[in-house]
Amino acid sequence: MPVTTFFPDANPETTSVDGVIERVVTEETWATISGAADGTGAGDLDSSHEIRILSGPTTADRWNRIARGISLFDTASLPDGDDIDSATVEFVLISPITNDFTDSLSLVLSTPASNTAIVTGDYDQLGTVKQATDVTLASLTADSATFNVMTLNATGRGNITKTGVSKFGFRMAKDDATGPTWVASKNSLITMASAEEVLAGDKRPKLVVTHTTPPFIPRAVVF
Repeated sequence: MPVTTFFPDANPETTSVDGVIERVVTEETWATISGAADGTGAGDLDSSHEIRILSGPTTADRWNRIARGISLFDTASLPDGDDIDSATVEFVLISPITNDFTDSLSLVLSTPASNTAIVTGDYDQLGTVKQATDVTLASLTADSATFNVMTLNATGRGNITKTGVSKFGFRMAKDDATGPTWVASKNSLITMASAEEVLAGDKRPKLVVTHTTPPFIPRAVVF
């Protein structure tokens, strides 16, 4: 079965992008910080980006930071008639993982305003429907070399397009309507190598798709 690997574009982007949108504030309620329309910062040029939840230091149930990631893949080269049998999103983590909230990582869909840039208005453009089973932060490897793998479920496979750009995103599993249980100055934090990565070898995030061409079944001719 053919296996095709796709990567987000590094700068200058032509058809796809990856990057981060974050909201960095001083002690907002969870409803405000998680449900805001806009972030306070965004970037798609750095060699890595964070996925994060950070609680405030003093006032109970107040939060200082949420960061969400977007990764797009130009999958238009997939043959239109092929079946997608399986797919994985794979990424390399750098820096130690912080897991104060005993969190997991979720793969979701994203709908950024542009396929080639990440802006602050994309903060609320990540969905909540899981495109793969969540992976616990405790199970991830952060050694700047090992690829962590998320296997797409049927929903995720169905969101791989053969005519354009497949759009995924990352958020902490507890970056949801409820949020984690507040404890002062605690983090869920991973740092993911981006398409701009400068590690040894090729450590860009990737979408790996296994696909097959259905067998040709001739149509019976009726005379």
